[in-house]
Amino acid sequence: MQQKGAVLDVRDVLGYYPMLDDVRRYGLGVDLDPETLRTGLFNQKDFDHVWLADAERAQNGIVIFSGFVTPQRVAACGDILRKKVKKGVVVRCVTRPPRHNGSIPPEDGKAALDALERIGCLVDTRWDTHEKSIIIDGEIIWFGSLNPLSHSGATSEIMARFVGKSVASQVAAFLAIDQGVKAEEAADQILRKENPTCPDCGTRTTYRKGRYGPFWECEQGCGWRQNVAQARQKTAQRPPAGDPGPCPKCGKPMVARGGTFGPYFGCSGYPRCDSTINP
Repeated sequence: MQQKGAVLDVRDVLGYYPMLDDVRRYGLGVDLDPETLRTGLFNQKDFDHVWLADAERAQNGIVIFSGFVTPQRVAACGDILRKKVKKGVVVRCVTRPPRHNGSIPPEDGKAALDALERIGCLVDTRWDTHEKSIIIDGEIIWFGSLNPLSHSGATSEIMARFVGKSVASQVAAFLAIDQGVKAEEAADQILRKENPTCPDCGTRTTYRKGRYGPFWECEQGCGWRQNVAQARQKTAQRPPAGDPGPCPKCGKPMVARGGTFGPYFGCSGYPRCDSTINP
């Protein structure tokens, strides 16, 4: 790279003109900050202006990763998220639990998460998450230094916007808990809730990493914990429920089985017929 690499202007990398085309397409006009127009990097005002327009046009899913969460920022985007949920758009928010939400009082963090759930959002917390990113419809990606669900304007932050299903899938795979997920599957998987509900007190759980691997812990601190790998192994070995009907290949009955990658139905004629159906 030192011998043959070329220096690229940041405006070429960030796709300045496609960004302006999108803004015009949304009917927002080109009233962005001159620095945004020069670099393609969004300050908070311009970020809020454009990302909410992206959210308004979402058809399938909105996934928000924010290092912290506050009731004020949830309220700022709550109306749009509620509207999209009512129209069938999946909205998932991943942030920190109230007990590890920076300098934000735990009661404020809990209020923000509860508000998101009342809206209809899927809420997952991770103890040390620090990502600041938004993925919309598996195609539009926002990422940078601004926490979408907590930024107060006290510091100067920036966000960048890219459009492309390929790069969105790669970012989704990077953000997934399961680092073995394939990029082509990550865009769908990232819309699913990851954390279980605490079986002891019925509240949310948070994802943490420890000496013996990652584990889930009760968000409210009731004492419940569960090793993630062990929990997934038990789930994988549990036979699926329901009636899948006859084998699509040979017509013989299907049999419920559990495997390394989860429960499934397999043809009773195995090994002559290797047909399987995922529940």
